[in-house]
Amino acid sequence: MRTLSISFDKKLFEKESESQKRQIMYGDILDSSDIIVLVKKFHNRQSLSDKVTIWPTNSSGKISYFFDAIKLSIEISKQKKIDAVISQDPLFSGLTCFIVSKIIKAKHLTSVFGDNIYDPLWRHESLFHYLLYFVGSFVLQKADAIQADGLKTVDELEKRFPGKVFWKPIIPADIKLFSRPKESHEGINILFVNRLVPQKNIPMLISVIEGIHKRNFSSHPVFTVVGDGPLRDEFAKNIKKRGLESCVRIMGSVSREDLADIMAKQDILISTSNYEGFGRIFADAAISGVPVITTDVGEARNLVIDGEGGFIVPKYDVNNFILKLSEVIDKEDLRNRMSENIKRNWLNNYSPDLTINRQKAVFNYLKNKNILIITQKLDSEDVSLGFFCDWIDVFSRNFGKVYVITLSMGKYKAPNNVVVYSLGREKGASKLLQVLRFYKKLYQLTPKTDGVFAHMAPIFVIASWPIVKIFNKKIILWYTHKSVTLKLKIAEKLSDEILTASKESFRLLSKKVVITGHGIDTGVFTPVNHKSQTTNHKLKILSVGRIAPVKNYEVLISATRILKSEGLDFSVSIVGEPVLDKDKEYDVNIKKLVNSNGLGDVFNFLGKIEHKNLPEVYRNHDIFIHLSRTGSLDKVILEAMACGMTVLSCNEASQAFLPEDYIFGQDNGEELARRIKFATHNPKSLREFVLNNHNLESLIKKLPSHFQ
Repeated sequence: MRTLSISFDKKLFEKESESQKRQIMYGDILDSSDIIVLVKKFHNRQSLSDKVTIWPTNSSGKISYFFDAIKLSIEISKQKKIDAVISQDPLFSGLTCFIVSKIIKAKHLTSVFGDNIYDPLWRHESLFHYLLYFVGSFVLQKADAIQADGLKTVDELEKRFPGKVFWKPIIPADIKLFSRPKESHEGINILFVNRLVPQKNIPMLISVIEGIHKRNFSSHPVFTVVGDGPLRDEFAKNIKKRGLESCVRIMGSVSREDLADIMAKQDILISTSNYEGFGRIFADAAISGVPVITTDVGEARNLVIDGEGGFIVPKYDVNNFILKLSEVIDKEDLRNRMSENIKRNWLNNYSPDLTINRQKAVFNYLKNKNILIITQKLDSEDVSLGFFCDWIDVFSRNFGKVYVITLSMGKYKAPNNVVVYSLGREKGASKLLQVLRFYKKLYQLTPKTDGVFAHMAPIFVIASWPIVKIFNKKIILWYTHKSVTLKLKIAEKLSDEILTASKESFRLLSKKVVITGHGIDTGVFTPVNHKSQTTNHKLKILSVGRIAPVKNYEVLISATRILKSEGLDFSVSIVGEPVLDKDKEYDVNIKKLVNSNGLGDVFNFLGKIEHKNLPEVYRNHDIFIHLSRTGSLDKVILEAMACGMTVLSCNEASQAFLPEDYIFGQDNGEELARRIKFATHNPKSLREFVLNNHNLESLIKKLPSHFQ
């Protein structure tokens, strides 16, 4: 993957700087990384490594940054194909990158490190921030992906931009500098490290220092303030005005090496910020084993953990902050415990590889193709269609972004990169409203994807074709049914490809057909060691599917009446429920037939069972009976086989893989009875067949190539 970044970070020109080290680290997982740095004249282009190049704009002034960056981006893109443009913020850098991404036709990744434009405290800082808010909102909306360093920021952004927000904490590349033994010293040393700007709530810092000073601790706490900024002079004046010079050292900016030396002498770190991102100084303190007292910002809740590695207090709550800080100053055993806790938490949860691993996840997302799926229903509790929730989960692992338009939505928790839009059938939405919603979402989502995957319903292809082709995208139809309708014939003409499970699953002759096998999640549908099927074992028979005339349960009733008369000890479980009115009538008649044949004590109608619970049902039975007359390959056969069950079927598609002794005639109850008796003493597992030919993971992994 080749990336182009636009940055304000002048430290990229400083040899061996932390910024250089981090970019070299990112470059190691890329094919190339070109970074345009917005600077004034007299900087030279540098190659940090074989893959990382720094390009200065050498602009005459800040106004020309924008145009120089675009010009330089176009020049670089002529030398190589750029896959993604990366901005360091969603504001000036973000707007520039948005324009560049459109010109050179690359994806856009924007970053939210620190300032979150949706934080009201940030917006209220100045009128200029209010203006920038609209720029940032536009850029974030249009970006292909967003990376943020604070989990609180991620949660906020995820609500607005579901599926494209990633957590990427910036763990300092030189963090090992701070992993050193503490130096002994007298008294209590308290450290504040931050830019002296409004965001850091300097008035609160002054109040905290004054409050601690007035308490006259015998340990005589000394505050060290490291950092520069526009409020430094005002801060110094206030310290002097309040008579606090004896307990405050103002050091200005220092190098990372010097900061590590300072940190080794500290007992407590404090932060009074109004908002933060990851909070690099928290990381420095954690690995140094320095307890932290901070306002509730950034990554503090996870890095510090209130009451464990320090205390977290509400923003602006000066009195509470002073109380918590006083408690830690006063109690040496508490400080020692917090020191151990914060360092342990860091070592256990924030490995040096965390940043690079999270960056890999973002790049993989951008590398992967995006897909729009149109389906009938998403509901993990649905007996017939619940399996498609597993499909979506696997899609999410093989595509960057997965958009789903579904007619109806039930119970389903989507992965982070999956966004589901229901047309509202489950809430009683009218057909007209569903149609309007469908075309609105189709128009919005199609340009963001590499193609459309229509699941089972040919009408989805017909309805979406005009808009999908306007945007020059592919349409692939998944279809597994023997039925050949006019809609299917039209969909065949409009589709770019048609994927199906077997030759029996698609009955139209077409060069567009690709046989892929069914998609069975063999990691979920797994076998256990069944009980040995002997004469002392009660045989457990199972059938799964919608209760409908096409399922032909009369044959099973006929066979089991024979088996009962011969004294076989067995039970029959039927999983499923009727859907249509004719199905409900059939359900009533079948249950009457069961009772009239004296089989009420044998048959158990289990009704609807959540798809996620089906593997356990399969594993608790011995023989699976498939009676459907659809002619196409039914996935329930394969699910049963994946769970190690012996399968008997009358379906013509099953003849391709089931031995002859496990096939019976469609309306022949006597033959089915003989097959059941045979299978009782000759169990046969065909799980290997499912693994090799109908594995869901293998099927979905191949799909991105179909959208080339």
